[in-house]
Amino acid sequence: MKELCQCNCAGSLAERYRTPWCSILAATCPCAPVDLLHFWYKLPMLQDEIDKRSSYLGKFRRTEEAQHLLDLIRMSKDEHNLFIPFAKAAQADVYDALVTHMPRVQKTYFFREGKDTIVFNNHPLPYPPVSFKKDDYVEFNGDLYMAVEDGSSADYDGKLVPTEDYRDSIHFGLVWKCCSNLNAVEPLDVAIFEALVARIIFKWLSYAYPEEAPRYDAEYQEHLQKIRSRANLLDNNHIVSRIPRMF
Repeated sequence: MKELCQCNCAGSLAERYRTPWCSILAATCPCAPVDLLHFWYKLPMLQDEIDKRSSYLGKFRRTEEAQHLLDLIRMSKDEHNLFIPFAKAAQADVYDALVTHMPRVQKTYFFREGKDTIVFNNHPLPYPPVSFKKDDYVEFNGDLYMAVEDGSSADYDGKLVPTEDYRDSIHFGLVWKCCSNLNAVEPLDVAIFEALVARIIFKWLSYAYPEEAPRYDAEYQEHLQKIRSRANLLDNNHIVSRIPRMF
């Protein structure tokens, strides 16, 4: 997923909130508001895709002893204890291709940000009151909010703003400029997603079925190169290959 986010920190309480990282956008450039190109990928979505692709791979691989290798190759949701560290490592690997396009001194790289959520209802209100801090995720009466000020279940009026569910995700924030190439956003998003998927499958196959692992490492390297080239296009940095000629 992706979105363009402009910091509106000088506005009203409702206008001030756009993402959990609004404050870092303002700090990136003290002279003017800064736009952020925010790529984020829900871990359950990545896990579903990896389950699907590894299942197909196992279905079409067989040996003399077995008609298919589904049980061996599939990375199912039961492998959650391996999926989480693999996903964290894959994000760090993809970061290497994006780092030059990210803010230098502010943090726009998050893994599983906000996975802990404060939950309460107003019928009946909990006692003693449940407290929350600024930037906490709060589930109130079944709806998800971001806290823009410290408060509690007894003091929440004006302190909670509805939010997109950014929890339990991989996040990359890239600097967006007025001259950035809007047409490069979608292809870059695809390349990042494909690189994350390929890298996690590679990590899994290194344990489960090493014979197949190099194929996914090669696929990851291919998508990593696409990330670099498309990120350069995003910044309108066109690399021209010229062949020297003798005259």
